[in-house]
Amino acid sequence: GRMTVTKKYRGSLEKATTDYYRDRIVGRTDIDTRRAYIAHTASPEIIAFAQGELEKLHVFDEIVVAKACCTVFSHCGPGTVSAMFLRK
Repeated sequence: GRMTVTKKYRGSLEKATTDYYRDRIVGRTDIDTRRAYIAHTASPEIIAFAQGELEKLHVFDEIVVAKACCTVFSHCGPGTVSAMFLRK
């Protein structure tokens, strides 16, 4: 795999998280909906918000929250929130 920038989101972290999840997930038919992962280097409040926004989409059966590994942390820094999922 690879990690690429598809779009730069502007505004508050809350707005950017909501827009990012909607853009990357809503309307897709190639997503394995059994499980999604939120990897983070953020505060508990931000993680709770991100998880809530992902749950609002009603796409995934399970959402797993975990701290990001040291590689992600060193490249993205503190306050990082991601959503990962498998494609069919």
